[in-house]
Amino acid sequence: MFNKNLTQDCVTIIVPCYNGKKFIEQCFGAILNQTYKNIETIFVDDGSNDDSFVIAKEWEEKFLNRGMKLICLKKENGGAASAINNAFSYLSGEYFEVLDVDDYIYPQNIEIKMQFLKEHPEVMFVRNNGEIFNVEKGQVVSTFCVRDDEKSTYNIFRDLLYGRTYNWTGTYLIRTESFIKMNKGLEIYNSRYGQNMQLLLPVAYYSECGFVPEVLTRYNEYPNSISHDSRYDRNLELLGGYEDIRVNVLKHLGIITENQLEQIKQFYLRQKMMLAANFKKKDAVTEFYRKLTHKKKKDTLIYLRVKYPLVDVGFKMLVRIMVS
Repeated sequence: MFNKNLTQDCVTIIVPCYNGKKFIEQCFGAILNQTYKNIETIFVDDGSNDDSFVIAKEWEEKFLNRGMKLICLKKENGGAASAINNAFSYLSGEYFEVLDVDDYIYPQNIEIKMQFLKEHPEVMFVRNNGEIFNVEKGQVVSTFCVRDDEKSTYNIFRDLLYGRTYNWTGTYLIRTESFIKMNKGLEIYNSRYGQNMQLLLPVAYYSECGFVPEVLTRYNEYPNSISHDSRYDRNLELLGGYEDIRVNVLKHLGIITENQLEQIKQFYLRQKMMLAANFKKKDAVTEFYRKLTHKKKKDTLIYLRVKYPLVDVGFKMLVRIMVS
């Protein structure tokens, strides 16, 4: 069990980085420009083969001059989850937030969320609204909140579990002691397929998540980012990784049931079938469809449209007739 005195009112920002040297200036600049100043930053170079670590070290004095602390760590490549676990050994903040090196937080990101947590001691964590910025187009294409019910304080556990709400880094501020208690320690499941679920599900199961409506985070969407990989095999692999993370986190927490395990399995079978349908993978669609034990009308329609293309043609003709 983690046992360390935490610094009152201090916020630790953890920045995992792999070959992100071109983003460090923007990332560190955003942290230094925070209106809330009681911040320590832990930068973890996850085995980069560029100059990320050297460049990060050059910022130590700048942080010191602003009354902030910057800790720079370097490790062998193991993925963002392992980088965060490495940072946890040095964490001293009463609160913590994880920020991807290529994303951006606006100046009041920490201050507004800290104010919320101070005013709502019963809440273990809080999130803000944000925007998705398409770097190639040079414009904001969406906000994080797309549903009105997301814009409130509520229990987001099931929405997180089944991908119905956002989990971007730079968005969630978590009480460290609450996380340690609910997660049964200060270490997360090590996976190369993500880290956000491991950080959020433990507190989401036991607490409502606070919400502040201000746009305080910008997620930068790059053409070659993992989330926009156009390869079928890679996306299929990612879906398998996301499923594995959820199952293992729930097992670690001791809260998974056979029914819940089956629901997660069915959810990801459905996701894989839709992915295969988008790539016109007829055999894969058939395989995933047959494994579904609780088929919905939408599942059957997707299956038929891929298995029998004429059904798709007929469906489109029917739609034209209905709207004409």
